[in-house]
Amino acid sequence: MPSLPTPSRPSRATILVVLLVATLSLAGLLGYEAIQATRSRRVTAERTVRDYATIAAWELATRSDAVLSGRLETMLGQVTGGLASSPYDRLPPLELVNLAATPVPSCGSGQGQRVVFRIDLRDRSLVTIPQNVPGEDQRWLRDTLLADAGRPGTAGARYHTLWLVGSEPGRVVVYGLRAAQSGASAIPGAAIAAYGVLTCAREMTESLLREVLAGAPLLPSPLLAGLPNDSVLSVAVTTPSDDTLYRSPAPETSPFEAGTALGGGGGLRARVSLRRGAIERLAVAPPQAARLPLLLGLLVLTGGLAVVGVLQLRREHELARLRSDFTSSVSHELRTPLAQILLFGETLSLGRARSDEERRQAAGTIVAEARRLMHMVENVLHLSRLERGVPTVRPAPVVLAPELARIAEDFRRLPAAEGMKLTTRLEPEVSANVDAGALRQIVLNLLENAGKYAPGTPVTLGLERNGSEAQVWVEDQGAGLAEGDLERIWLPFTRGAAGLHASSGGSGIGLAVVRALAEAQGGRATAANGERGCRFTVTLPRIVTNGGGGA
Repeated sequence: MPSLPTPSRPSRATILVVLLVATLSLAGLLGYEAIQATRSRRVTAERTVRDYATIAAWELATRSDAVLSGRLETMLGQVTGGLASSPYDRLPPLELVNLAATPVPSCGSGQGQRVVFRIDLRDRSLVTIPQNVPGEDQRWLRDTLLADAGRPGTAGARYHTLWLVGSEPGRVVVYGLRAAQSGASAIPGAAIAAYGVLTCAREMTESLLREVLAGAPLLPSPLLAGLPNDSVLSVAVTTPSDDTLYRSPAPETSPFEAGTALGGGGGLRARVSLRRGAIERLAVAPPQAARLPLLLGLLVLTGGLAVVGVLQLRREHELARLRSDFTSSVSHELRTPLAQILLFGETLSLGRARSDEERRQAAGTIVAEARRLMHMVENVLHLSRLERGVPTVRPAPVVLAPELARIAEDFRRLPAAEGMKLTTRLEPEVSANVDAGALRQIVLNLLENAGKYAPGTPVTLGLERNGSEAQVWVEDQGAGLAEGDLERIWLPFTRGAAGLHASSGGSGIGLAVVRALAEAQGGRATAANGERGCRFTVTLPRIVTNGGGGA
């Protein structure tokens, strides 16, 4: 019976990638929602603040009209408050108006004078206080007032304001109409006289707005915590020709402002804007108080963590591949010497050797392959100890030349030296504090590396002084290394580009052990391409005597 196919399970890497993508997507969605919410909040806040400015402008216009009406009532109430019994009644004297004209400010110096007037609409006669008003000004006042009083709807209102701001300085006329009861020759309720004051528009505007702003708050009191209007609002009043009649102390410009008509006719325009301090005190948070930067920072942090996770995953995948390659390479390298040992061991144990010479060759092969295995095991043990931070070296003073000569001679007996033309160039009397075992492992690894990747070429083992340092180097005449591999080959489980295609294989840990052992003894390991081949150099601190030579 055929076996059922086993359902494939997603790998840990796939699950991690999916989780990272899901996390980043969720963070992006939350960031987008936060941006949208912040934008919506900003729009709502700005609309609310502008609505507050509109309310303040409307309150300003309404209270200005109320204050002006109250002033006119105080000044003109005695002469316009009641109806004349007949169209032919005698008019109240102008002195009553002059005595009550205090609420209307006088002009500043050099800007003309305040004029209290009465016009009899029955015969167009004009009476003024002071009396020395120029005839031209009297005609202008009579014509202007008669034209305004004759407008439709004027008779129905009790008081009127006429802003004459087309010229500099601007003027304003405030007046009220005295009406008569029905009579034989009069229209019921018809006006028979006009009483009022002519003064400067700037002084009138400043006086009016100071009283309004000093009064009750123009915005709801709970929002402003009892602050005065001038601390909350900035007000500017301009004429149709953009001349400024009034501006608040310490004016501020703000995008949150509203405009309104002021004072009835004349085209005056008031612009009311909220001060920055007032915006911060309102019930809505200003745009700059939003936490968007924090949310964006969290989004960036999440993205960064996702990137780190992907890089870590890639590194783990690469490490797993390198370990797999290492296991495969080590298994291959172990199998060859073990096969040789098994073959010649069986030859000896079964008595198949035909002569003493064959027995000696078989025993020599077993010993050589066993040394090769021991060398490989030592590499693995050194790497494991170094990765765990276990001390593996015990430096002591060593004269390097004789030690290196012995190591070269031992290497010639290893299978890795087969076909290699090994020579030595050792400078005598060079000493260093090194661990003899670690030095042996370093040199054997370098020579074995040269035999693998530059087979059949001359290889030189050298020793020389370089200032206060001793340099041990191995130079081959092979193809050399690519520039990108000169540093990468020192990493564990890593082989150069040329080594990936070498028939002899390799574990990828020999050079990593070389560098680690050199650094553990206070030295360093480097590689450099020469005119032909590559030179691997291990630099160690040299022991220098007082005479400057080796110890």
